[in-house]
Amino acid sequence: MSGLLHTFIKFKILKLSLLSALSAGIVLTLIAKEMRKKKNGYSRRINFF
Repeated sequence: MSGLLHTFIKFKILKLSLLSALSAGIVLTLIAKEMRKKKNGYSRRINFF
């Protein structure tokens, strides 16, 4: 029984980390898009992507 609980907790942690990684990727993509839009006003040095 405790093995099942342990697996469930592991699965929860995995799901949580996958979700946070996914949301971080989405946020980074949005920031990159915004920076590309505003790139005309910035110098070329700020372009990391």
